[in-house]
Amino acid sequence: MSYDVAIIGAGPAGLMAAKRAAEKGLKTVVIEKRKDVGMIKRCCCMNFILDEGYMGENAEYKDNKMIFPKTGFEVGYRGEVKPVYTKIYRSPSGYELVFKNRDTGKPISYRFDKGLLLKDLWNECADKGVKMVGETAAYNAEDLGSSVEINVVSKGKHDKISAKKAIIADGVNSRISAAVGLNEGRTYFATGLAMIFEIEGAENHPEATWIGHFGRCYYSNAAVLMGITLEEGIVELVALGGKNNMPTDICNNFMTKGRLKDNFKKAKVVRATGCAAKAFTGMKKPYKGNFIAIGDSAAYVEVETQGALMCGYKAVEALVDEFEGKKGFEKYTKWWLDSFEFNGEDFLQVAQGYALIPTYTDEELDYLFSIGAKKEFPGTYSQYKTPKLMWEAFLEDPEKIKREKPELYAKIEKRTSITLKGTF
Repeated sequence: MSYDVAIIGAGPAGLMAAKRAAEKGLKTVVIEKRKDVGMIKRCCCMNFILDEGYMGENAEYKDNKMIFPKTGFEVGYRGEVKPVYTKIYRSPSGYELVFKNRDTGKPISYRFDKGLLLKDLWNECADKGVKMVGETAAYNAEDLGSSVEINVVSKGKHDKISAKKAIIADGVNSRISAAVGLNEGRTYFATGLAMIFEIEGAENHPEATWIGHFGRCYYSNAAVLMGITLEEGIVELVALGGKNNMPTDICNNFMTKGRLKDNFKKAKVVRATGCAAKAFTGMKKPYKGNFIAIGDSAAYVEVETQGALMCGYKAVEALVDEFEGKKGFEKYTKWWLDSFEFNGEDFLQVAQGYALIPTYTDEELDYLFSIGAKKEFPGTYSQYKTPKLMWEAFLEDPEKIKREKPELYAKIEKRTSITLKGTF
């Protein structure tokens, strides 16, 4: 059987694309390797981010809906949410950079149940007539000119699925993007190992707050993050590592040896998820022939759930234009490049924020954070805006740093060349 569009991957980008394609009357198939998309087995972001202008949107959540006013759509969500009002970045000695909407009191994000969101989208797609093919992995694909052919395997049985066009939404380690040549020209930085540990019985974590811990004293080359979950009495710890410093070791050392070990005397890990993520530069041209890569498949690491939903929606607009003989993929590409900050020339500022630890000593981090701790930072959850704000605060008086800490200043002058390689 042949389809108008084949969608590879049933994350938020793929499912939003399938839903919209069905609404546009396109004969659609979704290919997904998991049996149940509602079971989240890989660590991922489950926060709906409310930064104004984030990813070119002013997203909001109200009346059980995720609303995207600029892009022009909304997604129903019937699950629980918890607001996050504060984000704190903490140095080795406890200097804190506090990001908070002090004037309005509005949250910076909402914690939500991603598994429930995906399950409901899956069911909605099926109800709209999309062919949902689960427990099936796409491992290769070919552009035949007037159509595409996708090689799949399910329970040892190989098959092929044909469609006029294909949307690649198989995630950050996209196999199909590589297979059709869309990774050509991208710069590869590193492969990071990430795990989220859900911890019961941890003490002294403030309500409605995320905290990033920076410094070697926390036993990681990346910030160790802690935040709320939807479950009472459960917090999560996010550890980013590599083969030389595994996330499990980071978590164990943080809880048993780190500066905050007393907070974990009665604590235990009750669940854990993990993944390996390859960090590439974002695709400058996320399409080739009849294929278009969207969401994390084309990104510098990730686009978050809301960015993925936006990509799915906009990709189908592009497909419809293409079927009508218009340059829909080019239009999508312009939107993609304009909307996501990692496509800009200063995208490495996110690395400069998260790669502080292998570059600077704990003493140097305390010095920089002591400068920043005097500032009142606006509320933001964005991993791109936050490093910019940090460095603006750190470098308010660069000549003072140059006088007092010449070796630190020499490092700072080289910060624009920092990537994530040293972190993992």
